Parts: sequence; C-alpha cells; structure tokens
Amino acid sequence: MTNFFRPPLTAWFKWVLSYLKNDWEIDDYPIIFRYQDPNKEKTIGRLKLIIWSASIINWYQMSGNGDTKEEAYSNLRINFEKFKKEHSSIPRPGTGLPIEFADSDEIEKYYEISKDFLNKIFEINRDECFISDESSIWDFYFGENKDILFEKIKKTYGVDVKNIEKGNLVKIFQKIEKKN
Repeated sequence: MTNFFRPPLTAWFKWVLSYLKNDWEIDDYPIIFRYQDPNKEKTIGRLKLIIWSASIINWYQMSGNGDTKEEAYSNLRINFEKFKKEHSSIPRPGTGLPIEFADSDEIEKYYEISKDFLNKIFEINRDECFISDESSIWDFYFGENKDILFEKIKKTYGVDVKNIEKGNLVKIFQKIEKKN
C-alpha cells in the first residue's frame, strides 16, 4: 500500500510484476495517495473538501476518497472490485484505460437553449465548456442554497426543475423547450 517509488517507476515495477500472475488484485496496482490539508484548503459552498484520495497510477478513473488515508484506500478497493465484477477484463497493472467522455448527442439537440441557459443562469459561455448528456446543474452551481438556483431558473424560464433527477441538463432543456 505504501508508495515509496516515484509514480512512473512504481508503475513500471508493478507492470513487470504483473507478468507473474493472471488474476490481479488491488495490491498488484501502483497506488498514489494525495492529501489536502483542511486547514489550508478553502471549501466552496456546498462542496465538501476531499482530504485523502487514493488512485491507481495511469488508470485515472479508478480512485477512492475519504477523510483518512485508510478510508480512501478502502473506497478505492470497493470501486476496483465493482469494476472487476462488471467488466470481462481489467487493465494490466502499470497501465490504464483511456479517458472516455460521455455522449453529447442529446445535449447538442438543445444547443441554442444550452447557450442561453448557461449564459443567463451561470454566466458561462457555452462555447468555452464541455457539457454532455450526463451533465448536471450541479456541475456548475456550488452555492449552499439550492433553492436560490431553482428560483432563478423558474424566474428566467418559467419552469420548475426541482424534481428533475440529478439536475440533468438535457431534461431541463427538454422542459424549457416544451414550455416554449
């Protein structure tokens, strides 16, 4: 569990060792831990500071977070086991998977609405950010009071979005289009 080599050397070492077996467990992977001092870091609105994170080197999607190093490692282990059960193969230790972006076919159907919405609600230029079919208002709003955001959307577009699951932007844009 201790990462005593520099990350590239650790990844190489674990990759070499991976050829000695075929069924890899979490301890066969190079892991890096990151710590953020809660006394030095500033929290933003409703977001909770991640104090410890544990991730597999070169496999950026595989990580775990926690208030302690042990909790972060435990959550990494849970995520790893879940991935292993859901997939027929896993990356060899020391390697990883390419980063994949979520589809954006649906969100593109609402380009004009999204451009107007992001500008009026978040003061963000639509052409300077990536949003996908899975994007949410919570990707852009960090305030503590959700009701302020819901009220702003209702006042601007005349739609109530409180009950839209996960604040999904596609579903919000569909509701705005339907109203208009």
